[in-house]
Amino acid sequence: MTQPTIVLSPRKSAISPDQGGAIEVLVRVQAPDQPDDDKAKVTPKRLALVVDRSGSMHGQPLTEALRCVTHIANCLTPADQLSVVVYDDKVNVLVPLSPMKSPDFVRQALANIESGGSTDLFGGWEAGARQLEGDVASIISRVILLSDGQANHGLCEITEIEKHCSAMLAHGVSTTTVGLGRGFNEDLMIAMARAGGGQQYYGQTADDLFDSFDEELQLLQALCLRKLELKLICEASKRG
Repeated sequence: MTQPTIVLSPRKSAISPDQGGAIEVLVRVQAPDQPDDDKAKVTPKRLALVVDRSGSMHGQPLTEALRCVTHIANCLTPADQLSVVVYDDKVNVLVPLSPMKSPDFVRQALANIESGGSTDLFGGWEAGARQLEGDVASIISRVILLSDGQANHGLCEITEIEKHCSAMLAHGVSTTTVGLGRGFNEDLMIAMARAGGGQQYYGQTADDLFDSFDEELQLLQALCLRKLELKLICEASKRG
């Protein structure tokens, strides 16, 4: 396999002695060009779509969240696996993780979802993450949480939820969050995405989010390196 390219971009072209000899550098890792014989290959994905159906999602937010789930299901291939979890103060694994055979099955599972109850956001996310447990090196595993982020039941502390997102990331399960509605909790949703190694999106309607989902799925399919670690070793100074 061709090695990636490491690009170092210093913020300043030079430093003076009174700056203490420190310089800030942006480190970028550039993936190699994909070989022609690999371009037709599809990287399998394991997705858990976690939908907030609590009372605060009543009406348009829940409708748009379910449209998002349907759109994502339509984008998956038979090589992919999908789980769908819905929650309010109770958590329901609507579709256990299974190969993506037909989007029609997902649409049917969503047909009778109604809003109501408090918001056990962590419980819903955790159920989705547990569906993806098992470190499969050749498969991408990601929770996509669709919610207004108004957690008010179960574990609600942002710092504690962040720790769980980080722990699952260490086991190969990342988290993307999707904020819906006008009053979504931006702090919680961004914190979960950052700790979980995923993306954070916001939209009033599903149409606002379709391009973002398409881009994310294409990125996951073209992923070159995971669990990347970079260690910089300074060259020993030379004294004349």
